[in-house]
Parts: sequence; structure tokens; C-alpha cells
Amino acid sequence: MRLRFPQSGAIAMRPGAVAARTLALAACMVFPIAAQLGCSSNSRHVAYVTLSASNAVAGYLVDNSSGKLQQLINSPFITGRSPNAIQIHPSRKFAYVSNAGENNISLYTIDPVSDALREVLPRVPDGGLNPGALAIDSGGNFLFVANAGSNDVSVFAIDAGTGALSAVPGSPFPTGLDPSALAVSPSGATLYVAAANSASVSIYSITANSGVLVQIASSPVAVPTNPTSIAVHPSGDFLYVASLLGNRLSGFRIVAGGGLSPIAGSPFLAGANPNSVAVDPAGKFLYVSNFTPSTISVFSLDTASGVPTNVSGSPFGGAQSPAFVAVDPSGKFLFVGNEVSPGLSELVINSSSGALTPVNGSPFSTLSVPTSISIPK
Repeated sequence: MRLRFPQSGAIAMRPGAVAARTLALAACMVFPIAAQLGCSSNSRHVAYVTLSASNAVAGYLVDNSSGKLQQLINSPFITGRSPNAIQIHPSRKFAYVSNAGENNISLYTIDPVSDALREVLPRVPDGGLNPGALAIDSGGNFLFVANAGSNDVSVFAIDAGTGALSAVPGSPFPTGLDPSALAVSPSGATLYVAAANSASVSIYSITANSGVLVQIASSPVAVPTNPTSIAVHPSGDFLYVASLLGNRLSGFRIVAGGGLSPIAGSPFLAGANPNSVAVDPAGKFLYVSNFTPSTISVFSLDTASGVPTNVSGSPFGGAQSPAFVAVDPSGKFLFVGNEVSPGLSELVINSSSGALTPVNGSPFSTLSVPTSISIPK
């Protein structure tokens, strides 16, 4: 029950790919079957979902207007054993998957026309046990991996040309018990790690150029029991934590040096067993999945104080024992991974109120329970 944060970035294409995509887009307008091969730049965009029990990643095209999902040709794509999370590089050229059953990381290149994933072997040893949550800094320089089985975080330098990974000096770095979620500040200077069994958030400065982690003096910060998800506000001013067994949502102001200071009223009451939290790209609304009642709580955010306030009609239905929530980079749709009747629920976000309405056809069936989603811009 972990949330993964989509990374955004400019689309980068290999030489000759621009012409190839132009031809593919023209084909999309003529041949219906070709529409599955990559019309994402105009009418659709892509999303990738890990399916742990199926040892696979499923790829989908998301209709920009309706939100309707269509599976990519040749999807699902094979992974290692028990893939836990997927993260797309900001360049949109590479994807990384943590394979919890093999204690390694898969690297994929992303085809600029079809959006298909092609694995680059061999897989990279993680250096820790039971790798799960992933994060990449906004510059695309480093990959961070939470290792729940060894209570540490692995850090890899990313080769900008090939996507290849190299462990940074000192990796993996110790953290709290059962690190379950990661978030990097928008500046790329700070890493936040939620430790589920330590009821805390650890804070690390990310050393420029090397990626080495240095825990700051005020770390760790206590939060209610069993924190499983973290979201950083797009402004970089606030951080929010969902605590599964504490039934609370914690809110913090991010202060100088990356430290955390509780905002007024924190922690806030959430639904039963809140396990995932996400903020929309505009920073107006916050979404929390509540596992036991199968609902989504929606809060409006005060941009000055960071205080969340329930919107009218919250909590909303449309989920089935939700494992994670993620907001589409467009801000138009909310994706929910369901543990019951395995699949993805998708809801339209009202841009004025933040209220949720199911997309036609939702939920969309998947081969097995989805464990994470990553949606490049």
C-alpha cells in the first residue's frame, strides 16, 4: 500500500524519432489499430502500472478528454519477480522497476513512438533487501530506492545518455524501520523517507553531484502510527503524510534546510486506514485513500498555511479497498489502485471544487492487484 509519484519532464527523442512519431500520428488518424501505437502527444498520454503477482508492468494510453484507458500493444511487459514500484525518468527515455522478489532494479528504455518498454539486461543489484518505493530528483540525476527488508535507502547515479545505474559512495544509507515511501523536494536538495514501523519521517540532504545522503540534525520527525505515504506540495512549502494505523493525515511546513515544522491543527482526522496521499499539480487539492471504507477523502489546501479542509461531498466512493492514489499530470484525473476486484479506478477531478466523479467504464480490470503507477508528462 504505497504511493508512487509521477515525475515530469521534457520529452526527449532519439535521432530520427521525430519523423517516426510524425508518421505514427498520421497513421493514428487513418488506421484504428495504429491508434494504439502512440498518439499520446496530441490526444492521449501514457501510464505504467506494476502488477506484482503477474511479474509485469502494464502500459496504458489515457485519453486526454475522457480519461478512458486503452492498453498498449505488447503490454504487459515482463519484469523481475514481484515488481513493487515503477518510476519514469524526467527525460521520458527510461523507466525503472524495483523487483522485491529478486532484490534488484530493472532498467527499461521507452520507445518514443510506441511507448513500449524494452528491458536492458542484466538487472542491477539493489544492495538492500525487499526494494519498494522509488523516487528520482527533478534533474534526473539520482534514483532512490526504499529497502523495506534491510531498513535502508539505496542511491544510484543515473547516466543521462543510457539510463545506466551506478551506486553512489556509501549506498545503501540506514534509515528507520520498514521504509515505505519516498519523496524528493522540488529543488532536488532533500529526500524524505517514511518509516512505517518507526512512526517517523527521516530527512536527508542530497549532496550535489555525488548523491550521497546526509541526515539533517532535526531528523527523524515523529508522525502517527504506520506512515505509508508522503506527498510534497508542488510549491515545495509543505509535506503531507498518511498514517495507515493512526487514522491521521499529518501536515508540515518545509523550513530552511529541509526541516519539518507541524502546521496548525496537525495531525488531521482522515478516514479509516488512510494509506496514500497525493496533491494535484496546481497545489489546490489533496487526496487521501481510505483503505477500510473504500473511499477517497478530498481536501482543499490553503496556499498560505497549508491547512487542509474537507471539500463538500468528501469522502467520495469509486474505489475498492484502495492501495494507492495518484493525480494525473494534467490535474484532470485521479487514479486509484484497487486490491479488491484487481484494477484501476479512475475519477474526473472537478477543477473548481476538487470533487470526484467516476470516469465512464471505471474501474478498469488489470491482470492482478496493481501496486504502483507512474505517469510521465
